[in-house]
Amino acid sequence: MAKPIFTIGFPQDADPEQLRGAQDGLSKKLGEDYHVIVYATSKTQDIKFDLFNVVDVDDSTIEELKQTVLDSLKITDDE
Repeated sequence: MAKPIFTIGFPQDADPEQLRGAQDGLSKKLGEDYHVIVYATSKTQDIKFDLFNVVDVDDSTIEELKQTVLDSLKITDDE
């Protein structure tokens, strides 16, 4: 079965080292269950999360993924 694609979009002004670190770390942490793509975008000033090619996923799963990313980056949802 194909793995879902989990994308994380950082603001365009994000440090390239942070992007590489996030890609490497999250791929290791989530790579068994998801393809992870980290990118920079000019369309947001917040971190953007999307999940593609999923069947039967609920909102709590997406929130768990989001929290995993934020925890890995040491960011709280309130920032």
